[in-house]
Formats: sequence, C-alpha cells, structure tokens
Amino acid sequence: MPVIYAELSDGWISSGGSHSSWSSARDATAGNTVDTNDTFTAFGAGVDYTASKGGGGTYEVVRAYFRFDFSSVSGTVASGATLSIRGYTSAGSPKARIHKSIAFTGGSNSLVVGDFDLVSFGADYASNNPRTWNASGWNDFTLNSDAINDINNNGELIVCLIEHVYDYYDLDPATSSGGTYAGGLIPVYSDKEIGITWRDRGTATAPHIDYTIATGYGHKVNDVTPSDIKFINGVQTADIDKVNYV
Repeated sequence: MPVIYAELSDGWISSGGSHSSWSSARDATAGNTVDTNDTFTAFGAGVDYTASKGGGGTYEVVRAYFRFDFSSVSGTVASGATLSIRGYTSAGSPKARIHKSIAFTGGSNSLVVGDFDLVSFGADYASNNPRTWNASGWNDFTLNSDAINDINNNGELIVCLIEHVYDYYDLDPATSSGGTYAGGLIPVYSDKEIGITWRDRGTATAPHIDYTIATGYGHKVNDVTPSDIKFINGVQTADIDKVNYV
C-alpha cells in the first residue's frame, strides 16, 4: 500500500501559558509559540490549567498541524485511507481527534503562529473521532469522505489534531468538572497532554497516510488517460462504471 508522509513543516502551536481566561487561550487568533523542529514532543497537543492561590489560574492550549502533499499522486484516492501518528507519552488519559485546517500560511507552506485558530471544529476528518491516545504506539484515524474528497480535489490534506474534551467542546477546565457534555461525563480536571513522534521522515515511525488508488472507469475521456481523471461531471471515477454506455 502506498504511503504519503507528513511534510517537514508539520509541528505544534501553543497559545502560550499565561492566559488568565479560558476563552483568551482557546480562541486566540494567533499562538505564542510555534515549533516545527522537534523529534518528539511530550505536549504536542492538549490543554493545561494551573490554579492560582486566591482563585483564578492560567491556561494553555496546544494544537498539532500536519500537511500531506498528494499532488504527485495519479488517480483517485479511494475510501479507507488511514492517517497514523505515533504517540510519545501522555498525561491525563487524553482523547484526540483530527479536523480540517487551512494552516501552513507562511512562505513555502510554513507553519506560523497565526495558524493557531485555523481549525474547523465543525469539520471532522475521521470516522473514528475521538480516540483515546496511545502514548507508546500508533494512533490510527480512518479518513472520512470529507477528507478523501479534499485530497482528491485539492491535492493535499491539512489536518489539525486537537484534544477532545476541553478544546473540542470548549469547556473551561476551571469550572466544568463534574458535569456532562455531548460525549459523556466530564472528568475531574487533569492536564490533557498528547505526546507526538514527529521525525524520522520516510521511516515507519513518521506521521503518514496509507492509501490506495480507486479502480473504476478505465477509458479515456476527451483523449485524457484514465490515470489523470479523478472526476467526470463531479462524480469520482471510482464510482463510475460506464459513460454513455461505454
């Protein structure tokens, strides 16, 4: 099965740990720190809250960003592709999920602090969101139809990995413990830190997508070879048996 590895520009962005309110940390329009050079990161995504004596506290939100370049792939990527990210420690038994992003807005598709809020919370990219983070093994996300369509339409996939309970549901860690949310009971708060293995590019431990090329309509259309056709009248070639009875 062919593999596409994440670009070297992938990395994490932190809101910074000095925010005195949850909303200023989670909804920041830009981060405080960006890092694209780590081999491993113990806090590659997640939420930290530190209570202060006398009340209040400080918040930090970290999100991870990955870009996969499919521009050189011929044909249509089929359903069933899997994005795999290897864990590296964790804290608080976190759950993670992947969503659509338009990050990497810097020069040469670089990740910049201004990309922090470029995540679409309403656009899931995995049919098995969320998943409990495996700190020492693989975390496999089955890409859904939205992700596959973006690969085939855009020639790339940009993913943001976020923490599930507090970041995704926008729950203030200081005030939400003991209640419920759409995914179940809210636990007594503990820092949710998702450790990520980033580097070793081109090896089995790097973030990557395993995919297959769809088989389907195999004839030329307007003298274009089948391998260069992804859609005919908006329909993926994998779903087409015949065009005009041919």
